[in-house]
Amino acid sequence: MKNPYNPSFGARPERFLGRDTLISNIEDAMNNMNSPWRETILIGVRGSGKTAILSDLLERFEKKDCIVALATSADGFLDDILGQIHSKLYSHPSNRRPKLKSIKTGFGLQLGSPDTGGIKPSVEVSFDTTGMEENAPHYLTNFESQIAILMEEAKKRERKIVILIDEVQNHSSEMRRFAIKYQHFKQKRHEIMVVVAGLPNAINDILNDNVLTFFRRAERVSVDYVDHPIIQKDYHDVFMKSFPSVGGTIIQNMALATKGYPYLIQLIGYYMWELLKQKAKDSSEAFEETIKKAREQLFKNVHKLVYLQLSREDRIFIAYMMADEATSNIADMAIRLNIEKIYAIEYGSKLIAAGVIKAVNMEEGVATEVTFAFPYMREFMIFIDKAEN
Repeated sequence: MKNPYNPSFGARPERFLGRDTLISNIEDAMNNMNSPWRETILIGVRGSGKTAILSDLLERFEKKDCIVALATSADGFLDDILGQIHSKLYSHPSNRRPKLKSIKTGFGLQLGSPDTGGIKPSVEVSFDTTGMEENAPHYLTNFESQIAILMEEAKKRERKIVILIDEVQNHSSEMRRFAIKYQHFKQKRHEIMVVVAGLPNAINDILNDNVLTFFRRAERVSVDYVDHPIIQKDYHDVFMKSFPSVGGTIIQNMALATKGYPYLIQLIGYYMWELLKQKAKDSSEAFEETIKKAREQLFKNVHKLVYLQLSREDRIFIAYMMADEATSNIADMAIRLNIEKIYAIEYGSKLIAAGVIKAVNMEEGVATEVTFAFPYMREFMIFIDKAEN
């Protein structure tokens, strides 16, 4: 029996829960040029399933014969987008490629000609247009010019373009260049749409960028945790069919243990399946070991990475949150930290933007009560404290 759960980061899991409405809204936008979902921003903490959503959209749009480019927002991601669109635009044998000449894209991308078999490293290539010289001026060799050529060609072929950008970065000059050109395409009524995904602080940076103003009008979606009934039903459907002896109580406890966190849904489902398949343990023992293994992976792959990125002051703030059982009052935090309330609000706002904590109560747009954004963060803090002492 194949394990239906996949806790690997980035891959679209076979059991993909709680995203049907979101996916449908974005998918339907391709047939409606005026849909606000044509520009969508996915906001979520690590492990919330943003990349999995993009992977799912990639599969769905490609089945609709759209040209889809999925890139990670790092240095050179404009090259990546160019290369993917070029490759897919001319991927069919019936599609005649335009004759190419030696012109750099400005980023090191080399688009191969039909004779060279497509994209090849260390070959300077671009589209041949009437009267263009071999050593074309820079304004014909940069990303802006090259993507414009590809978009015009896609329009002639009646092909729709979908661009998916993952892990958007703070203060990205390439993102600004992309946004400016994207707005030009929208003005010309090109069949194009974009979905970007990122951590809360990176998205906040984009929304406050004076060049990226069109993103403020995009549809913003917080990739929330999955509702408990959906998880319990999925576990019930999967495990009662393959392992009937598990029982409803264990399945309910499995669902509760996920706290609705997508990464944990996959982890707990994966380890429980593997342990039951081995038939070495009964369901209760398998559940206990599953929770232990799932937490170990959660601490290593999520909590530790988040914690290491925090400043000393950030770590002190969340350490003082441990005095509370569930939520922390900002006024109380100011007293504990021996600072003025305004500074406690600033520290809290910074950690909220980073996706480490979340607001539970707001007053006049300011968080007055907060809690940890990740499940089992308190347990991780206890683990860290023991390790350091």
